[in-house]
Amino acid sequence: MITSAITSAASALSQILTINDDGLNKFSIIEKLFDILKSLAELFNKQSNSTLEKTKSEDFLFSKDLSDKIKQISAMDRLSKTLKD
Repeated sequence: MITSAITSAASALSQILTINDDGLNKFSIIEKLFDILKSLAELFNKQSNSTLEKTKSEDFLFSKDLSDKIKQISAMDRLSKTLKD
């Protein structure tokens, strides 16, 4: 869900940069989008760190099934986005 929000905000930012309207206060909009993206990135970082901290260290740095755990998190993110839509 967080990655979807980051992608959407980045897409909106790209669209704003291509608009040629002198009456539009692009700086204000870009500043607000940047704040949103920064908050989402911090939240994503906290969630990722939480998941990695709960993972026990084994032969590999974060266990053999780390990629499976990351895939599960991504699947839950996609599912929650689907349910929200």
